[in-house]
Amino acid sequence: MKKSIIIFVLSVFTCSFGAFAQLKVNSSGNIGIDTDSPASRFSIGAAGYTNSKAYIFNSNASSSQKGLEVSQALTNGDWSYGTISSVFTGNSSTKVVGVRGSGYKSTAYTSGMSFGVYGLAGNATTGYNYGVFGQIFGTNNGAAIFASTPGYAETSVNGIYAGYFRGKVFIEDKVGIKTTSPSYDLDVNGTIRCVSLTQTSDLGIKKDVRNIDKGSLRNVANLNGVKTTQNINLLNGWNIFSANVLPEVRDMMPIVQPLINAGQLVKVMDEAGNAIEDFGTFGGWVNNIGNIQATEGYKVNVNANCVLEITGDQIALPLSISLTSGWNIISFPQTIVLVL
Repeated sequence: MKKSIIIFVLSVFTCSFGAFAQLKVNSSGNIGIDTDSPASRFSIGAAGYTNSKAYIFNSNASSSQKGLEVSQALTNGDWSYGTISSVFTGNSSTKVVGVRGSGYKSTAYTSGMSFGVYGLAGNATTGYNYGVFGQIFGTNNGAAIFASTPGYAETSVNGIYAGYFRGKVFIEDKVGIKTTSPSYDLDVNGTIRCVSLTQTSDLGIKKDVRNIDKGSLRNVANLNGVKTTQNINLLNGWNIFSANVLPEVRDMMPIVQPLINAGQLVKVMDEAGNAIEDFGTFGGWVNNIGNIQATEGYKVNVNANCVLEITGDQIALPLSISLTSGWNIISFPQTIVLVL
């Protein structure tokens, strides 16, 4: 009887060993399937790594292969999970990753697709279908979903956000802020603050727009820009003046030519000593000053009380005036009278 039992046990062991001939257990107790040297506690298809409890490698490169597939039967309970992955740590410096997905290709191809995480959801209670769900816990700053494009790495998030994006974001449909039914590409139920806003001409957002006839267009085309005339009262002898308008022709000679024609001008000088003066038979009136400047003042000597008239465009204010070492004569391009 004992011999029969021993023979039966040996037969079962032999059959079992033959059925699982590819299962290996090394001296460390690591279990390997399709590998002779399992480094992980449980290795399938390759040795794995010592820092992995379980490692699976599928060497089959044909179409529609999966490294691991987990399925959960339909249940009637409150929550059902196909896979749960958790990491708990009390070390504040540890980087914790609950689930990591990688669909990276080492070379850029022109075909195929890759997904780091692929989530599908649907046909549950309306409004409670989430392809990917992320939630931020605790009181520290962070984001439920953080996304970045190449060139933007992880960064310290300065608040608590449902989503935080670094890089360009493309949205093909309408976006609603504080509204669940946006009617426009960007529909904001609130106040918008921006640094700058570019708006193309849109008849739909204009009011009281009327067609104009051709005669009105001709009138607009015939409009001339407004010119301002500055009258500067000069007293017999030396005066200091500056302009608050700039003529189209900046040359100083045409500006003072009326005083020359009236025989009233003796000399004009700038702060550097350059002058407009009469050299008589040795060249007549010569302009060594050049053009009138908005920032400069000038000394003028006349032989009678007279008026210097300058017509041009008003000088835009505020005006920055550069000063050189030593004495300067600067302009006062105001339209008001200042009593000293």
